[in-house]
Amino acid sequence: MTPINNGPAATFTLLSPMTSSSPVLGACDSPPTTALEGFGLRWSVDPTANVGQLDFLLQNSAVPGVVFSWRVMAPSSRTSFTPFPLPSEVSPLSTFPPGLYSLSLRSSFRGDVASYASLFAQVVSKAPPLVESRRTGLTGCFTLR
Repeated sequence: MTPINNGPAATFTLLSPMTSSSPVLGACDSPPTTALEGFGLRWSVDPTANVGQLDFLLQNSAVPGVVFSWRVMAPSSRTSFTPFPLPSEVSPLSTFPPGLYSLSLRSSFRGDVASYASLFAQVVSKAPPLVESRRTGLTGCFTLR
């Protein structure tokens, strides 16, 4: 890394924070309520991000000892996801039970990634050792009823 030493100011662009429009998020000690019927996720993500990721986790439920979570990863061109019933071979719960959920939203950009698919294929260019990388994160809670 080379310091600028009284040279011109460096400029850089930050990613806009990824936000959820549905469900509405709040503090975990007083979360807003979202209807279980027709439940779906909608968000906004900076179009320059390579990927947006949502992790939602059931914090408490009527079924003690059950851990239930989903992870959704999508290119920045996607802004919604509708959960679907899970087969019994995958999970003892096929749909989202009522309860308190946490939702974490993260977006990221890497300058050496050619496309969303290349994140999984690990097809990255032979970039210099210093690669531009930006991330955002937001976490909140909601109650599903």
